[in-house]
Amino acid sequence: MSKYDGMGLSDNIPSVTIFLPFFLSVDLPFSVKRNEVLVQDILIFNYLPRKQTVDVKVTKNDLYVAVDLDKYGWKDSKGFYVKTVRTQVKQNIKLQFALKSTKIGFVPFEVTAKGPLAGDGIKKQLRIIPEGVARSITSSVFIALDSKNPEETVSLRCNYPESAYMDTASVTATVTGDLFGKALSNLDKLIHMPSGCGEQTMLSLAPDIAIYEYLRSSDKLGGTLERTLQNYIRAGYQNELRYHRYDGSFSAFGDNDPSGSTWLTAYVIQYFYFAKTMISIDSNVIKRGADFIVGNQSPDGSFNEPGRVIHTDMQGGSGNGIGLTAYCVIVLSIIASDYPEYDTARDNAVKYLEDNFSTGRSLYELGIISNALQLAESSKASAAYKLFYDQKTEASGFLYWKTPTPVADTRYWYQARSLDIELTSYGLLTVIKKGRSLATVIKIVKYLVSKANSLGGYSSSQDTVMAFYALSQFATAYPLDANVDLTLTPNTGKKFTANVGSSNALTLQSFELKPNTTILTVTASTDDSGIAIINLICNFYEDPTKVVPVFNVSYTFGFTCKYRTTINVCASYIPTGTSNMAIMIVNMPSGFMFSGQLQSNPDISRTETINQGSQVIFYFNSFTNKESCALVDAYRTSFVTDLKGGTIEVYDYYDTSKQGMTSYPAPDLGKGCYYYE
Repeated sequence: MSKYDGMGLSDNIPSVTIFLPFFLSVDLPFSVKRNEVLVQDILIFNYLPRKQTVDVKVTKNDLYVAVDLDKYGWKDSKGFYVKTVRTQVKQNIKLQFALKSTKIGFVPFEVTAKGPLAGDGIKKQLRIIPEGVARSITSSVFIALDSKNPEETVSLRCNYPESAYMDTASVTATVTGDLFGKALSNLDKLIHMPSGCGEQTMLSLAPDIAIYEYLRSSDKLGGTLERTLQNYIRAGYQNELRYHRYDGSFSAFGDNDPSGSTWLTAYVIQYFYFAKTMISIDSNVIKRGADFIVGNQSPDGSFNEPGRVIHTDMQGGSGNGIGLTAYCVIVLSIIASDYPEYDTARDNAVKYLEDNFSTGRSLYELGIISNALQLAESSKASAAYKLFYDQKTEASGFLYWKTPTPVADTRYWYQARSLDIELTSYGLLTVIKKGRSLATVIKIVKYLVSKANSLGGYSSSQDTVMAFYALSQFATAYPLDANVDLTLTPNTGKKFTANVGSSNALTLQSFELKPNTTILTVTASTDDSGIAIINLICNFYEDPTKVVPVFNVSYTFGFTCKYRTTINVCASYIPTGTSNMAIMIVNMPSGFMFSGQLQSNPDISRTETINQGSQVIFYFNSFTNKESCALVDAYRTSFVTDLKGGTIEVYDYYDTSKQGMTSYPAPDLGKGCYYYE
C-alpha cells in the first residue's frame, strides 16, 4: 500500500506451508453396503525427531460391529477399541480395523492417537447403503379451494412395487403454497439423472427462466431469490455456450459432432430469447441460430434435421418429422417480434402444417402442431385443436393426454411416461391459449403436479422443461393465492398441522414421517380461497433382477486380481428399431473406483464419473437389437470383504420408463497382481 500510488499487488506471491509433525489419515470409501465388512486402513504419520509409544483408540458405536479384533491386534476396552504401537523416527505405520454395519445411513467413525510427544484425532462419516437400486415414488396433490369449495380431504399413498426392499423405506411429507415451491428448493438437482450434453445442460437453464418469469409477473421476485435465479441462469447460459458450433448451431456435443441439430438449436434460442430480459444475452447467438434453422428449411416449408436424432418422438423416425417443423414454428413465433426477418420462413412452415396435420398423425404430433398453429394464429388452429382435444383422457379429477404404453413399460406404473408429461404440457399451453374455463385448466394442472418427482422436476430434461414452462404460463394467466390450513394424518404416528399463506407460499415445509407410513390423509380448508401442494415422498431400494426390461443388460468379467477388475458391460434394445439417446450407469462394488474405459466405442459420446468414482456414466447415442458395450477398468481403493457386487442400469433418456438393469456378483479377487506386489 502506497500513500502516493494506492494499493497494488506484488508479483511475488507469498506462500505459507503448514506442516504437522504427527497426524492421522483415514480415507473412507464413498459407501459400503450393509453387512459387508470394511477393513479400514488407519495411517499414522510420524515426522517427529524421536520415537514415541502411541495409544490408538477407535470409538465404539452402536451402529457398527467390530470384526476380527484379535486378527488385527485390537483390544476391547470400555467405550473404545484400543491398540498400542511404537512409532519410529520419520516413519509411517498402517493399522487396519474391520467393521460391519447392518444399519442404513451414516455411521460415525472416530479415531484418536495419543503419545507423550504429540497426538491427533479424526472423525468421519461412513455411508452405509442397502443392496439394490435407489428409487423414489412421489404422490402429490394440487388443492384449489374457494367459497364454493372451502374444504377438501384427500389421501396420498406409498404404493411400493413388489421388488422393493421394505426395510430401506423412508418417508417425507412436504407442503408448499406455490406451484414452484418444491422446485425452488432444488434448483440445482431437479431430476435424478446426469446432464452432460448440450440438450441436458438446458435443464440448468430453462426451468430457472420459467420460474423467474412467473415470479416476476406475479410480483414475487426480489432480493436474494432474484439474485440466486440470475446466477443460475447466467451459469446455465455460459455452460450451454460450450455446445455452440462454428456455424451458429448447437448440438449434443458441440463441435465434436459432425453437424449441428435443428431441433436443439431451436430449443436453445427459444430460452436464450426468454432470458434476454433477465441477464445479458448475446443477440447475435439467437440470430445465428435462427439463420441455421431457416437454412435447413425445404421448399415445401418443412424443416430438416441434419444432425443427431436426439428426440425421436419429436423428430420422427427419419429425423425429419412434422413435429420438428411444428416446434420450429413455435420458436420462430416466439421470437417474431424482435426478429421479423424470419416471418416468411415461419409462414411457409405454417402452410406445411396446415396442409399435413389432419390425417395419419400421432397424438404427440397433434399436440405440438395444435400449439404451433395457435401461436402462429393460423386459420386452421381451431381444427387442429379439436382433433387434439378430443383425444384427451379424463379420470379421477384429472385431464391429460396419454400415448399408447408398450406392454414392457407397464412395470413402471408409479411414474408417468416422459412423453405423456411433455404431451400434456403442450395440451395445457394450448388450452390456456384457447381460453378454456379455470375448472378445466386446473384438471390438467392437477395431473402435472401429481406426476412431479420428489425434487419438483420429472423423469427427464425435456418433460421437466416443458412442464415448467406450461405451469408458469398457467400461474401467470390464472394468479391464485395461498391461504390454506392443513391437517395431515399419517396411518402411523401422530397427526400434525401446517398453514400456507402469502408470507410462506414459496417456502417448502418438510416433515419426516415414520418409515412404515403408507397413507397420509390431508384435510385442507380456507375461509376465503387458496391453493396448496402436498407431496408424500417414498424412498426405497429395489431388487434390479425383478425389473421387466426394455433393454437387455449383460456383463462378463475380464482380467481380475486382488487390486483390479475389468467388466465388459453390454446392452441392446429389445423392441424393433432404435432407442433414443440412452444412459448406462455402472455402480462399482464397494471399495472400487472407475479408472478408465479400456476400449473406445463410437456409440459412446461421453463418459463421466460421480460419487468419488464409485459410479461411471456412459452416454450412448442409441441402442439397437445389436449389443453395444463398454469395457470398464476398476481398481481397489478400500479392502471390503463379503462383497455384494454392483448393479448396471440402462434407460432411454426421453422415456425413462424404458429401462433395463441387472446386478453382478463380486469379482473373484483371490489372485495377486504382479505389478502391485
